[in-house]
Amino acid sequence: MPIECKGSMHLGKKYSIKHNNRDYNGWNKDGHIDPSRTPLNVTLVNEDLRKWFYDIFADAILAYNEKNAKKHPDRVMTVSDYFEQQKGKVQEAILQFGDHRTYIDLVEQLGQENADVFYKNALIQTFENWKKENPSLRVFHASIHMDEVKNGTPHLHIDFLPVAESKRGLITKVSMEGALKSLGFVRDEKDKYDNTPYKQWLRDRREKLESDFQEMVDSLLGKDEIKVLPSEHSSKPHQETWEWREEQKGLKAVKAFLSGEGKAKVKAAEEIIDNAKAVARSIAAEAERKIQAADKRTAEAVRKEKVAEKKLRTVEAGAEALSKKRALFRERVQQFKGAVVNAATKQEQEVQRRLSPVTFPIRQREEDERYLQRRKTPFASEVEQAQEQGKAEQQRTQEILEKAKYKTTSKGDFER
Repeated sequence: MPIECKGSMHLGKKYSIKHNNRDYNGWNKDGHIDPSRTPLNVTLVNEDLRKWFYDIFADAILAYNEKNAKKHPDRVMTVSDYFEQQKGKVQEAILQFGDHRTYIDLVEQLGQENADVFYKNALIQTFENWKKENPSLRVFHASIHMDEVKNGTPHLHIDFLPVAESKRGLITKVSMEGALKSLGFVRDEKDKYDNTPYKQWLRDRREKLESDFQEMVDSLLGKDEIKVLPSEHSSKPHQETWEWREEQKGLKAVKAFLSGEGKAKVKAAEEIIDNAKAVARSIAAEAERKIQAADKRTAEAVRKEKVAEKKLRTVEAGAEALSKKRALFRERVQQFKGAVVNAATKQEQEVQRRLSPVTFPIRQREEDERYLQRRKTPFASEVEQAQEQGKAEQQRTQEILEKAKYKTTSKGDFER
């Protein structure tokens, strides 16, 4: 049955060249290093960081200063200035396959010397693959530790700085984004918000590391000697393979006890009792995984809710802005209509003013016709009839007075 193990790659900004080179006092205070095996360590690259930094960036900084000396003298800098700004971007990768249990199994199977040769050759090949696959992640230090096997396994340290070529500013500069872009890792518009080029690179390199490990094992030891298991993403600290095996064994015993009957149930119970600590760890680990899964689902739900709220606020803000635009549009339309009406009125008044001398006779004639028309109304007829009656009465009165002039008195003293 082949030995099962996992490949791993851990990255971070915390590193120590002195620790990697074992060249400081008190480097084994906790006793986890076996000094008798320290001579087996292999230093693959060992450059002084400041000098190495100068070799890479001096020409680019010189060209940058010449370009900015006149117009932007405040941008002029030295290599030391740039070193102090960027040295914190150094990263260290630690690569290994298997764990302490894997190492012990290989020693038992191959012997101490053969196991050490295998690990050394495998890790050297791993470093060569790294350089070939990540040319923009410039390595200034790399070493293989064969002396941390008391509780660990041989592993590879790679200390690097991301370097990119650019058309603006410094033609050679420190940039993780630029370095990964040159390797083909960029954020696409359809990618999720958290699918950064860095995470794409990590995922790709870890998958590649597993396949490379399997190929190296098969070529160095033959097939069916070691089976490299796929790594599982987890937010927990790194878990050794033997711990993972014990957890799985404990869970299997608990499941057998819960589902078994008779002798099988008794046997499962005995196994649980005999391995109480391992079973307890297994149950705790399974509970922790479920809690983490629940927390992850809760976090995702909260994130989606926040996204929905943000979209809703955006829609509401857009609706409010649209409403304001519509109100402003209606107001401007009314103002335009009023301006058009006023302009038309003024134009009509101006036309009437200019046509007044010409149209006065016409308007006078129309006024006379309207007057004559009013004379023909029933009211006008009544007035005329009353006037005629008045004239008739006046005429009769006049006649009466005329007759009175010829009337004689009884004494005959008046006669015409």
